[in-house]
Amino acid sequence: MRVSPELNLILTLTEDLYGKTVVAKSGERINWNKFVMMAFDNKLSQYVLKKIIDEKTFEIEGNVHARLVALKENGDLELWRFGETLRDLDRILGKDSYLLVKTYKGYPSVTHDLDVLVRDLKKARTLFEAKGWRITPIVENFKFGFVKKDFLVVELHERIGWGSISNLFDGKLHWSGNRSVTIEGVEARLPSVEADLLTLIAHMNFQVYAVLLGELLYIYYLSSLADWELINTQVKEHGWLRSFYNSVGILNGLHRTLYGTPSPIEEHLPMVTQTKLRFPYVFNLREAYDAVTAYGLVNIFKLAGYLPDRLKPINRSLAAAYCDVVLGRLGSFFITHFRY
Repeated sequence: MRVSPELNLILTLTEDLYGKTVVAKSGERINWNKFVMMAFDNKLSQYVLKKIIDEKTFEIEGNVHARLVALKENGDLELWRFGETLRDLDRILGKDSYLLVKTYKGYPSVTHDLDVLVRDLKKARTLFEAKGWRITPIVENFKFGFVKKDFLVVELHERIGWGSISNLFDGKLHWSGNRSVTIEGVEARLPSVEADLLTLIAHMNFQVYAVLLGELLYIYYLSSLADWELINTQVKEHGWLRSFYNSVGILNGLHRTLYGTPSPIEEHLPMVTQTKLRFPYVFNLREAYDAVTAYGLVNIFKLAGYLPDRLKPINRSLAAAYCDVVLGRLGSFFITHFRY
């Protein structure tokens, strides 16, 4: 299967994260602006820039090289802030009192916020405010956002969810593992493999309506370590089996397209959807509609978040304006007046 030279390069640079693809290599000229935007949209910008700059993977003309170096240096600064934010989390909460969720993808990645799961949200809020963190308006009773100069935004969660869609699997599953990772020299605890996978797949269905390549590679890496019978039981008990199976079909289909073999998931859950290689891989509107409205028709408002990834290939400025006006300003109104 032929893909754009930019996606082809990203797939080549990320083969060590999971495996070598069967996608035909391309000798076409790279549009570096398109390459950077695609890597950024798929949460892989810092990883691929490091490969190109630090490992001198490619010979790149001077002005383009200078721009890529500047982008990487900016990313390095954000990773440093990531580490400093984790250190402050340890000082405030204690290393064993929180889990890093939806944030770590198996490789160094730039993010604007850290999602943190705690057992006692009220206590955690008190501790953060005592250390000079300022609370930001998040109109949900199971999460708070905090900001502090020179640190990344921290979102504290008592459970994982999006508005009225929050009872997606047993909360104790997060804390049932014993996983940790070192990020920028700081050790952080992670949720169990099963909770990590369920959170990522739920996030696809109920908030972003898309599969990002960086998250896809992490899901494939985790999939051979997971208890899929437990995952399937959790989804069935919590009522989102149809959406889950749709996502699994896409994950299995993308694995066959990328690697020419069945995914580790397919051994346990054999549904396969025929897929095209485009990333982010955006769900069709019907799939997104069915997922959110299964929890009540009021959740149709969530589909406002469906358009940004559709708009980006057409006009990134339009997509940014849409996010600001519709998801930012109008979104705050709807969240305040409708619990969805």
